[in-house]
Amino acid sequence: MADERLTRVLSRLQNLPSISLPTDYPRPAGSNKVIEAAHLAQLPEQTSLSLLKLVLYNENEDEDEDEEDLTVKRPSAFHLLLAAFTVLLHRYTGDTDIVIGSSSAAARDPLVLRISVDPADPYWAIVRRVQQVEREAEGDALPFDVITRELAHEGPLFRVRFFDETDEPEGNFIHSTSLTSDITIFVTRPPATTRASLAPHISLRILYNSLLFTPTRISSIIDQLSVLLRKVASNPLAPVGSVPLLTPAQKAKLPDPTGDLNWCGWKGAITDVFSRNARFHPDRPCVVQSLPTDPQETKTYSYRMILHASNILAHQLIAGGVQREEVVMVYAHRSVDLVVAVMAVLKAGATFSVIDPAYPASRQIIYLRVAQPRGLVVLKGAGSISPSVREFLNTELKIRVEVPALGILPSGELSGSPSPDGVDMLPAVDALRNGDLGLAATPTSAPSSRLLNVPGTQELKKGAPAPLEYGQDYEALFQKLQLSHPSIPTEFNDHPITVFLTGATGFLGAFVLKDLLSREERVKKVICLVRDLSIEKGLARLKEGSTDRAVWDDAWDGWTRIANEADAVLYNGALVHWVYPYEKLRAANVISTIAVINLASARKHKSLVFVSSTSVIDTEHYVYLTENVAHNQSDYHGVPESDDPEALAAEVCGDILFALDMLLETPKLLSLTRTTSSGIWSRAASNSDWFPISITPSTWSLSTILLSAHFWQRSHLFQRLLLDDLPTSTNTTDLDDSNTAALLKQYTGETKTTVDDPLMGLYLAWLVAAGFLPAPSLPSPQKALPQLVNTGSIKAAGRSGV
Repeated sequence: MADERLTRVLSRLQNLPSISLPTDYPRPAGSNKVIEAAHLAQLPEQTSLSLLKLVLYNENEDEDEDEEDLTVKRPSAFHLLLAAFTVLLHRYTGDTDIVIGSSSAAARDPLVLRISVDPADPYWAIVRRVQQVEREAEGDALPFDVITRELAHEGPLFRVRFFDETDEPEGNFIHSTSLTSDITIFVTRPPATTRASLAPHISLRILYNSLLFTPTRISSIIDQLSVLLRKVASNPLAPVGSVPLLTPAQKAKLPDPTGDLNWCGWKGAITDVFSRNARFHPDRPCVVQSLPTDPQETKTYSYRMILHASNILAHQLIAGGVQREEVVMVYAHRSVDLVVAVMAVLKAGATFSVIDPAYPASRQIIYLRVAQPRGLVVLKGAGSISPSVREFLNTELKIRVEVPALGILPSGELSGSPSPDGVDMLPAVDALRNGDLGLAATPTSAPSSRLLNVPGTQELKKGAPAPLEYGQDYEALFQKLQLSHPSIPTEFNDHPITVFLTGATGFLGAFVLKDLLSREERVKKVICLVRDLSIEKGLARLKEGSTDRAVWDDAWDGWTRIANEADAVLYNGALVHWVYPYEKLRAANVISTIAVINLASARKHKSLVFVSSTSVIDTEHYVYLTENVAHNQSDYHGVPESDDPEALAAEVCGDILFALDMLLETPKLLSLTRTTSSGIWSRAASNSDWFPISITPSTWSLSTILLSAHFWQRSHLFQRLLLDDLPTSTNTTDLDDSNTAALLKQYTGETKTTVDDPLMGLYLAWLVAAGFLPAPSLPSPQKALPQLVNTGSIKAAGRSGV
């Protein structure tokens, strides 16, 4: 009997659609993030009366109905509300196949309702369809985990849920589907006396993902639900695609389609508006700047001054070769000079981007790399550009024109010379002062498409390369691998080895380097790959990264690049970036892995260990898999390592990790590689030599904050702490660590540590000195923070590889 029910359920739920509700905020890429919010609403009395009117509606008025049939055919308020909500989903998305998670008063198991909607369908037909679909689902009710397991559907079965508050779905159905639900509605009807109105008093409790919707949006949905019910109550046979949904408040905000939109009153672009106002009122104050004097003084600049100065700079940018829509970077601070620079860039038809000189040099380089400016304006008061940024500008970017020291004098004259006695590159001539630039739209002309159709943009769009698909890229890269790789020599464990290490300048790499070099009997040499302009600079960068983390030993100097001496390669380098697409990360992460694989088999065969800095299983697919493993009493303790990584191919955030995992898992490399993802040694041969590294819990504490080892082990969560609400939005996946546990049992030596207790004290002392943490306030702390040796230079160790 159960098999028959399952067969019917699976037949109804084949080829489920994926609803895509319009959202107020972009849907977070990758694994699901949910910050749940609640909204309570009471249906207006007019809407309740409409529900009562609909309950009494009879589509067959000419036929007599006996009392027994009447109780079966009459829809409940729940059915009417669910039908109206389904129509709203259809109107919002255009989908004609809607899937909703729901509950039942007659069955403990939850229901998956699949309701078809066509714009020409009468509302009453949707009501009857809801009743029929619910009746069929109740008759074939099964546990939800059975349905999901047998259906094997990729992604969630539904993203909206509709419940009666008094229903009690079995198990943890509501909790387990909350992570993938955008909107959930609970319907409540409080008890009432006979003295109350016959109209049902219905309350709605709406749970929604606040990362996707605003409270205003949820209120609007409830208002439109009320409008829809009032409209169909007067005509239940009206086609649902033509029922008006606009609320009175929405009608008031929308323009009258028959009214005069006054296109001829368009004032033009902002540059034209500014220039016109400057011509009409040249002596009016435009910018008032406070001067750093005691007592404080101010300097007022008129519209004429700003107009002349911006015109001069705009002409200079155009003369230097800046093209329309190109980026001009402004090295700026808050001043009147910034107003001049921004207005000039807009007048030149370019796009401005601003860099704060207070940003670290590494962050400035990131902004410059992303923006790819063709012009550079340095404000005189912003200071000089740091040497590393200047070197990046000279070697990596194609800057056509640079104004090295822009400043507007109290007289209104504009200076761009880097020194008082130099030749000013901004000629202050009347022709440039008065030569306005911009769209130059006249007040009597209407905007047309030619103003928005910039010449050349269509050609650029046609010639733009298509995004690189990482799944297809894997197929091409797979062909570049050797057909087979011999096993590691049997004498590998009999002599000290040379290790080739990448990523040694990063946080984890510094501690890995220290750990390797401390194993004098096992490791004779570590060769580090460092990207820099020379060996000397690379060594200085390596030393700086380890010194900043208090792990450098001066006895390590004298490194040379002898790649053919390496016996083991510990590949720990990666470019981690949360915005770059796959093609930006491909060279540093995927292509470099190909090179490391080939290096491990060149000249002599080496042991290759690959370290991933971001979990490969924190994706939507594995969230579901973890839930199923937990609920089905599986022999696994989490996601099995045998799971097919092809599931990552459809994940946006898993693109790099998918390519790497597939390359390293190919049969060509089974005798060569060992992989660790997020600190878990997930695949290793039982006879391999490996170096377990642990993190010791810290006993340092402050009165305002307590840092534990778990926080540092999951240090990649720190960025999410700044942007997210972890307690309510995090649903992590579990990896079955049976292989890891078996591997660790073989190790009998002393386990090395990374961040030990004294070093944790130095970190906390630095955070206090840098002002990130307050000083300890306990009168008698368990431990006193150590004194920093160099208190005159408090700086953060920079991230490498970006």
